[in-house]
Amino acid sequence: MDNIVGLIIALGIMLLFFLLGRELVCWYFKINKTVELLEEIRDSLKNKTQQ
Repeated sequence: MDNIVGLIIALGIMLLFFLLGRELVCWYFKINKTVELLEEIRDSLKNKTQQ
């Protein structure tokens, strides 16, 4: 039983490190800003083609 609890805690900690690491990588390479800018460009182009 202790092994299962330890495994769940270890997996939770690994998941936390993964999520924090992912946020740091996205921030460093400005991935979130790039996606936001691309979405704005897409929306702008959709509006121009509909007019």
